Amino acid sequence: MHRQIEEATFVIVVCTPGYFAKVNRQVEHNRGLGVKWEGAIITDALYGEGGRNVKFIPVVCAEADATSVPYFLRGATRYNISDEKSFLALYRQLTDQPRVTPQPLGVVRKLASDQPGPSSASTTRTVAAVPDGEPVLLFSKTAGIFVVPAREIVVTDTVKFELVPGDDEASVFLAQLPKAGHSELAVAYGSQAALCRVGSVTSVRRGGVESVTLTVRAIESDYGTMMEMTTTGHSAESIAEKRARRILLNETLASRFSSADSTANEMSNAMLEAMVRGLNVPLEIRESPIPDLYESLGANPTEFLRTARLVCVLYLRLSGTVERTTRLELSLTGQTLQVDFEGLRSKKYSNRDAHRIAFTGTLAL
Repeated sequence: MHRQIEEATFVIVVCTPGYFAKVNRQVEHNRGLGVKWEGAIITDALYGEGGRNVKFIPVVCAEADATSVPYFLRGATRYNISDEKSFLALYRQLTDQPRVTPQPLGVVRKLASDQPGPSSASTTRTVAAVPDGEPVLLFSKTAGIFVVPAREIVVTDTVKFELVPGDDEASVFLAQLPKAGHSELAVAYGSQAALCRVGSVTSVRRGGVESVTLTVRAIESDYGTMMEMTTTGHSAESIAEKRARRILLNETLASRFSSADSTANEMSNAMLEAMVRGLNVPLEIRESPIPDLYESLGANPTEFLRTARLVCVLYLRLSGTVERTTRLELSLTGQTLQVDFEGLRSKKYSNRDAHRIAFTGTLAL
């Protein structure tokens, strides 16, 4: 049951008086056990997403059953399948057929400024010369990870990469970015990482070698840091350090309470785990990405270390763990990864330095 719910795109919850009584435990202890268990799984899933619901859809068979929607789904849109209009709205959601499709945005007009122009120093663009090809990591949840060398990286209010795909798979991925609806693309290079919107993709072939110019604009976000919470014995900063150690060292949480402890203590464990994973962040951290990378790239240590470093820089940023990675050195000794990390959190107060997270450790691969 848990696996089916995890794998499903949508879960329809048919709300009847009988279902409501069972999910709220208003029946005998040994009745409605399946419904009670479903309710626990749904509640846990919503809790883990910080209350964000994009999967569970409550439906009723008659408007009189509207009061049968459980409390944990009352914030979601409810559909009455006995009403044709409501049923069609549900069908549109399930089949991704919105009633209104937005038209493409128009071209932005360049307007004259009423203020004196900026000095030449402030308009100088930052160019990273990479004659041998600096690795750039591109990550899409639907297509996966691609590491593509860049001849040049130009940073202004946007970032422009001149990429050399090198293989057909990366070339096809880049060519399909605008068409496949990948409006959001995670990008990492050097010690920089951000979730971006794709601006343009242009391909040119010279002497049989393809180069692709990709322009992206970073999506401004605090990546969940402004909504961070604390829990008993754990500050937001210490929770962020636990998240960093999970990303880089694959550390898990040791239960603070035994199975004989109260339900409240079990909830405290679950709360801490949810916060370590990250609340309202683009990338939730359940485990380290490094072991899976080693499984696929371990035969080529240079490729593995190059890719692992960029993936970790991306995970640290998009999980709201640090705002900037200031040091990340990875080295292999046999099947053990040596990690030396330092990063700075978002600065929250003007009169206080940003919190620094730093540690060294090893990860057995």
